[in-house]
This record gives sequence, structure tokens and C-alpha cells, in this order.
Amino acid sequence: MLDSLSIDRAHLIGYSMGAQIAVQLLAEHQDRFNSGVLGGASGRWEWSAKDEQLAETEASEMEQRMLRSMLLRLAPPGTRPTEEQLQEESARRLQGLDTDALAAVRRSMRETVVP
Repeated sequence: MLDSLSIDRAHLIGYSMGAQIAVQLLAEHQDRFNSGVLGGASGRWEWSAKDEQLAETEASEMEQRMLRSMLLRLAPPGTRPTEEQLQEESARRLQGLDTDALAAVRRSMRETVVP
């Protein structure tokens, strides 16, 4: 895009998945960016078998319109949502979203490891 707009260098900002993409661009094309701002996420520096298993579990749950593992993982320490709360929060967060696409993104996270 920078080339098509005849821009040699730019400031780069990314949030969430955009931050993961931005950190890859910053790592691979330092000469094209003056600065980078990452919000809501950072780059991945490694990907383990445990990460792969978690991604598959969460992707499979997303396909079933559930976020159980993610909600439990992100719950404040010392708290445990009830099954009813997990179902309600999953429904609220996934309302109107393409859960098959979200599952595909979750499965592709290994591809966001910074070289």
C-alpha cells in the first residue's frame, strides 16, 4: 500500500490483531516505518505445542458459539464464572459475529510469530 501511494516511510499503529500484524511489519520492514504503536496486543515471539492446543480448543468452542476456555483463562484471579454466566457472556460477545471466521483466525495465530 505504501508503494502504491508513493510513501517511503510511515508511522504505523495497530490495535489487537492489527498490533500483531504491525509488529511483524516493523520487524520485517524496519526501513519503511518511522515509528510503531501497538495497542491491545503485542507480537508473538514463540509458539509452543501448548499454544497450539489452546488455539484449537478455543477455535472449536468458537465454532459452537462458546468462549468457555477464553473466558475462564481471562477471568480475574480467584473467580470462576458459572456455566450460565459463561453461556450468557459468550452469546453477548459473539452476537452478530462470524464464529467460523473467528475460529479460522484463532487457528492461524501461529502465523503471527515475529521472525
